[in-house]
Amino acid sequence: MPEESRILAILAKLGVNTTRIRWRMYQWEKRWKGFTPEKAVPVQLRWMRWPHKTCMHCGALVDREARACPKCGGRMPSMISYRIMRILGILSPEGSPVTIGAFLFLMWLFFGLGLLMQGASFLMAPKGFTLYVFGAWSVEWILKEKEFWRYLSFGLCHIGILHIGFNTMALLQTGPVIESHIGKARMLVVITVTQITATAATFAWYHRVVQNDDMMTAGASGWLFGLIGFGIAYFWDQVGAARAYRDVLVRWAIYALIFGYFMGANNAAHVGGLIGGLALGIIREPNARTAKAASRIWNIAAAISLCLWIVTLVYMTDSIISNWTPGGIPPRSLE
Repeated sequence: MPEESRILAILAKLGVNTTRIRWRMYQWEKRWKGFTPEKAVPVQLRWMRWPHKTCMHCGALVDREARACPKCGGRMPSMISYRIMRILGILSPEGSPVTIGAFLFLMWLFFGLGLLMQGASFLMAPKGFTLYVFGAWSVEWILKEKEFWRYLSFGLCHIGILHIGFNTMALLQTGPVIESHIGKARMLVVITVTQITATAATFAWYHRVVQNDDMMTAGASGWLFGLIGFGIAYFWDQVGAARAYRDVLVRWAIYALIFGYFMGANNAAHVGGLIGGLALGIIREPNARTAKAASRIWNIAAAISLCLWIVTLVYMTDSIISNWTPGGIPPRSLE
């Protein structure tokens, strides 16, 4: 009698119901017999064994050594760069989320510079001056200092590692999916518009309602909610996986607003971004007759958005260079 059967017989004599144990052992044995080294790799990473790349422009299979897609002619990264970018979520077979990848890069770039300037304490307790230098927003800085570039800049500035970590995970779940459906130009417009509506809602709430002009805010959650709102409206009347994804976004919005309320977060920005995203998401896809004109409008809006962000980055760079102080200690003239 095999050792396992002997043990089961002893357990049965002791009054143990061994039926479930036998079933689980059978399932384990079945899985073990069907085990292969390939199955040891998670499904999400099995593409790393493939001897080819997937074109981020048209989805065609491309030879590992090729630097251009034979189907659409699009440029392809080297195999090493391709794998690194896919792991980071910057590339996917469904499309190339260039826009969301660029914003994530900028978020972490400025966070890293903030850490370099203030030191390790920036991870959990950023100083107000450091946040000021790296683009945080307050009503006072808008009205008194006329620093209107902060309307966009605070969407790239974060208050600690937990803040940017949470936003990054949420953006990786929403950004690539939405950008694969609407393209990088419209994605840039959605991010820009919803960041502005988030800031406008923040201004209205803290200046007009609670009258707290000193309130400082930062973070990408305004335009993150914009993407959530856009996704809810865009996928609203679709079926299958798109409908299921819409339902997930609805739950995210509800849970995040409740969580933000109890955490004292800037829910004004969240609601403002959400409304802006919903408004953009209800714009229907053009038909064949209007597709060309619609594409031209979106491209013009994307060009304007890009210019706004370039100006914002110039001002942010100037702020960092002009106010860089080790330890994040403000000069006496700014205290």
